[in-house]
Amino acid sequence: MRVPKEKIDKVMETCRKLGELGQLRCLNCNRKLRFTHVRKYEHGEGYYWVYLQCPYCGYGTALWKLLKYINKR
Repeated sequence: MRVPKEKIDKVMETCRKLGELGQLRCLNCNRKLRFTHVRKYEHGEGYYWVYLQCPYCGYGTALWKLLKYINKR
């Protein structure tokens, strides 16, 4: 998910809370993930890309895909 730099702290805090609630999952192998599996990197000037890296299968799930999945449930 492409996030403006000024909003990255709020997005990361939301990810932490989702992890505490057990809502973070790999969309490939469906295993539960923790906040420590959330990654970010600079994605163009003024933005970060936020995703989850599964330690079990190696799949990278974009945050926007996971949020879409959570909203459907």
